Amino acid sequence: MSPVPTCNVEKLLIGIVNKALESFVEEALGAEILRKAKVKAGLKQVSFSVTQAYPDADTYTLLGAVCEVGGIEASDALEGFGRFWIRFAESHGYGPLMDSAGSDFIGSLRGLEMLHTRVSLMFRGAVLPAFSVVESDSSSATLMYRSSRPLMGPFVLGTLHGLAERHQLSAEITRHVLIDADGHHEERFELSWVPRT
Repeated sequence: MSPVPTCNVEKLLIGIVNKALESFVEEALGAEILRKAKVKAGLKQVSFSVTQAYPDADTYTLLGAVCEVGGIEASDALEGFGRFWIRFAESHGYGPLMDSAGSDFIGSLRGLEMLHTRVSLMFRGAVLPAFSVVESDSSSATLMYRSSRPLMGPFVLGTLHGLAERHQLSAEITRHVLIDADGHHEERFELSWVPRT
C-alpha cells in the first residue's frame, strides 16, 4: 500500500478536517471501520472539536489506521476524502465562505488563496497551503499548489473534483509533482471542464 503522509515538524490542522475525515470513513467504509481505526490510532477517546486546531500527527495517524484496517490505498483514501470534503464543508456552514471565493468555478480557483487567508484568521495557528492560478480561460486553468505537508496532492485532486461538481461541471485534471533543486515541493494541476450532463 502507498505511504500515508507523515510530518516531521508539528503543524496544526483545523478540527473540522478531522471531523470530516471521521464522517468520510463512516460513509465510505462504515462505522465499524472508523471505530477500529480510532482504536488502532490511539484516538478512541478523542472527540474532535470543529473549532479547535489539532496536530497533523492525529490526522495522519488516523488516516494510516483507516487505510490499514479498511484495506484501502492512502492515495485513494485521500482523493475520496477530498471530494467528500467539499460537500462536508458546505453542509457545515462553510458554504457562504466558499461562495465568497468566487461565483463560478474559475473564480473559486482564483479565490482559493483568499479563502485560506480568511480561514487562517479564523483559526490562529493553523498551517494552510498556498494556491495560485497561473493561466486560465473559460474552460481550462493551471493551478499551482504549495504546502509544507508532504504527499497531500491526492487530497487536493479530490477537492478540485468536488469543487467542479459543486459548480455542476465535470473536470479532467492532471496532477504533476514538482520538486526543485533545493527539495521544495509543489504541484501543478492542469484542469479542463465541461458542464455536467
